[in-house]
Amino acid sequence: MYIHPFKEGNGRTARLLMNLILMKSGYPPAVVKAENADRIRYYDALETAGVDGDLEPFVELIAGCVEDSLRRYIGTVK
Repeated sequence: MYIHPFKEGNGRTARLLMNLILMKSGYPPAVVKAENADRIRYYDALETAGVDGDLEPFVELIAGCVEDSLRRYIGTVK
């Protein structure tokens, strides 16, 4: 999120675009939970990626969110 084209809603817009890319590639959307501990983990991962250039915590967080979505989807299809 190095470019901030909107006064507000940058995060929502970025997550929407991320989910569009995931879904076009055959993955379920990554639902990033807004509960306190999850939100802090998300912000920490974003900061680590932006400040330190270490993408691994963010990628792991999003991969976990995608996995949770897939498990929920599979559970409802059975």
